[in-house]
Order: sequence, then C-alpha cells, then structure tokens
Amino acid sequence: MTTGTTILQTSFQRLVHDDPEHTFIDAFYTRLTGRNTEIAALFEHTDWHHQRDKLMLSLSMIVESSGPPNYLQKLGKDHLLRYGVRPAMADDFKAALTDVLSERLGDRYTDEVREAWESATDNILKMMFE
Repeated sequence: MTTGTTILQTSFQRLVHDDPEHTFIDAFYTRLTGRNTEIAALFEHTDWHHQRDKLMLSLSMIVESSGPPNYLQKLGKDHLLRYGVRPAMADDFKAALTDVLSERLGDRYTDEVREAWESATDNILKMMFE
C-alpha cells in the first residue's frame, strides 16, 4: 500500500466518521453545479438519492484503489455518451471536491492530504476520459 493510498483512506474514513449522514456529498454537488451552468443542466432530472449512492461508491473505489481500469473507462464513456459530460468539466469536478474536502476536514486537510487527493483524482479522470 502506498503512502498516498494510506492518506486517502485515513482522510476518507475521517470524513465519513465525522459526517455519518454524508452531507459532504450534497455540499459537493452544490459546489459542482454552482460552478458551471452546463454541469447544473446535466443534473436537472437527477434522482439525488441514487446519485449520492453512486458518488459514495466511486469515492470508496478511489480511496481503496479498487475498481479495474475497464470500470473507470466504462464510467467515463457513460459520462461522455449518456450524460453529456465533457473532459473539460473535470476541472470543475476536481475543484468542487477539493473545496468540500478542505472545508470538511479543516485542519486535517494538510498539504499531503491535498496532494494525495489531487493525484488520485487526476489519475482516475485520466483513466475515465482516455
């Protein structure tokens, strides 16, 4: 297990422990849709309960470094073809996630935690949109 993976796991466990209702997911989507009107339009008819579950699963897979690359490639294709997500929107995703992690982890959002999440997010997004 790499140090980055350990940092991701520890920070995610803290996030989930401190927020058992997972309100951080709602905060993430509020930030994401608030950053870009095109992204907000993609979520107009969203089943938010289902969407929260899907994001929680995806974050868990990122943290655990699980999920085969073909899963991530399929996820990327689904986002491109079914939902109209463009790779350029990845920066908004990353910024919204960074904002929420920083806010919710507070002092525990160290440079090491930020770097670990940014690296993992960059790797995942690259696999999704290749």
